[in-house]
Amino acid sequence: MKAALMFLLLAACTSAPKTAGTATAERERLFPFGTYRHKVELKAGGREFGLVGVVELRAERVQVVGLSAFGTTEFRIVESVSDGKIAIEIFREQLKKFEPRILEYYSVLRSLFRAKMKRETETDLVWAENAPAGPARLLDPKNGSEFKIFNYDSNAVPLGLEISHPKFSARIKVTGYEI
Repeated sequence: MKAALMFLLLAACTSAPKTAGTATAERERLFPFGTYRHKVELKAGGREFGLVGVVELRAERVQVVGLSAFGTTEFRIVESVSDGKIAIEIFREQLKKFEPRILEYYSVLRSLFRAKMKRETETDLVWAENAPAGPARLLDPKNGSEFKIFNYDSNAVPLGLEISHPKFSARIKVTGYEI
């Protein structure tokens, strides 16, 4: 019952209309503070996984919730921005043995959540040069990740992402957000 209520709350937050006023000139972050709903296709260890993710980005914390195809909460990660402490809860027994991998995937996403809009102010990621018609590319030299951004909406929020990492790859589609 509790998981169903959480899902309904998160679904309501992410299905609301987008908030105006997110022009790139007005914001510093690639992903402005808000709540994002994602469809995720993950390939790791020769297997493919699909899930729905909900990410809440706030000045004081980051929360990532992984939902099953049925909308049940599979796991929740909460990071305190002030001290960097990360807490994870895994609700499906079969996933508990994968906690280190889930945290590793999250560690790669952390740099993307902190990415800046302006190339000259970027600290965690390096903006790579691209062909004029190609996707935007960001590189994380610390962990060997590459992020490709394929699509932006009218608010300059990335809607299509691809992540390449030595241990996994992922395609992420932002299906809704509220900022």
